[in-house]
Amino acid sequence: MTPAILDRVVKRCMAKDPDERWQTARDLEVEFKWIVEGSLQITPRAAPTAPKMAARIVSWGIAALFGLALGGLLFLGKSGKPDLQYTTVSYREGILEAARFSHDGQTIVYSGEWEGNPRQIAMYHVGNPESRDLGIPSATVASVSSSDQFAVLRNCEHIFMLDCGGTLATVSLAGGSPRDLTGHVAYADWSPDGKLLVISKISAQGPTLEFPQGHVLYQQKAGWFGHPRFSPDGSMIAFENHPSEGVDEGEIDLVDLNGKQRTLSKGWLSIEGLAWVANGKEVWFASYSARTGDTDSVRAVTLSGRERIALTLPSVRPHDIARDGRILLSSEDWRG
Repeated sequence: MTPAILDRVVKRCMAKDPDERWQTARDLEVEFKWIVEGSLQITPRAAPTAPKMAARIVSWGIAALFGLALGGLLFLGKSGKPDLQYTTVSYREGILEAARFSHDGQTIVYSGEWEGNPRQIAMYHVGNPESRDLGIPSATVASVSSSDQFAVLRNCEHIFMLDCGGTLATVSLAGGSPRDLTGHVAYADWSPDGKLLVISKISAQGPTLEFPQGHVLYQQKAGWFGHPRFSPDGSMIAFENHPSEGVDEGEIDLVDLNGKQRTLSKGWLSIEGLAWVANGKEVWFASYSARTGDTDSVRAVTLSGRERIALTLPSVRPHDIARDGRILLSSEDWRG
C-alpha cells in the first residue's frame, strides 16, 4: 500500500489539468525534501482530541516574485522558476497558534504551548539560533505594527481548533505590560501606519469586522471572520469568511474602508491563514479542496479573482509575508 503522503504526490503528478501539476522537476524535489526532512504525515482533517503538533515556522524567499533572496541563498534556474530555500526558526513539540514578522522582517514573534508549558509568546531574531520568551502569560500574538507595537489576545477564548481570541491588548516589542483595549475579540490586525486596529468579533448577532474599534465596517448573520489583514496601502482588508460556526469551510473576501465587500475566491473546504504580498497585488492563503485533492496547498489570488498555486507543501499554513518577500509558514504534523 502506498503511504498517504506519497499517494498524494503521485496523484498530483498525474493530474489531468496541467496547471494543477508541479511545473518543474525542482518543484517536485522541494516536495520530497519536505517529506524526508520533516517526516511529515497527512491525516484526516477531523478535529483531534488533545492534539500534539510539531510546528515548524519557516521563512522563505522567492527571488522571481520579489527580487530579494534570503541571505543570498536563492537563485533562478534555467526554467526561470525560483529555487526555494527555507530556514527553520523553531521546531518544538506542542501547539503553534500564530506568528508574525516585525516591521523590518528581522524579528519573528510567535505564540503557542510548548512541551506541556502554559501558552506563551516568544521572539526570534533572524540569524540567531535561540528564541526567547517575552514573559506575557496566557497570550496569543495577533499583529505587529510598523512601530513594533504588537497586539495580543489574552485569556484564551477558543475560536476554532488552535485559534484563541480573548481580551485585545497592546504592548511594545521592547517590553512592558500589556494595555487592555476591549474584550471578546477573535482576531486583529494593525493598519499599515500602526495607529489603529481592525478587529474581528463573534456575537449572538453574528460576526463583525470593526474599523476603527467600535465602528462596524462589515457584518453578517452567522459564521466567523478569520485572520483579517490590511492591504499594504491600507485601503482594503482581506479576510476568511466562514459561513458556519465550528468549521473552516469558506471563502476569501475583501472589504474596503467604506464597507463595500466582494469575494475573491470561494468553494474551499478549508481555509487556514492568509497574507498579502508586499506589492498588494495578491492575497496568499492555505486551502483544501476536493476539486484539486490538495492538502493545504498555498494559493495566490489577484484582486480580479485570478488564482494560481503558489506553493505545494503538505500541511502548511501561511502566517505573514515580509516586505522583502520572505514568507512565514508553519508546517504542522498532527499526531492526535
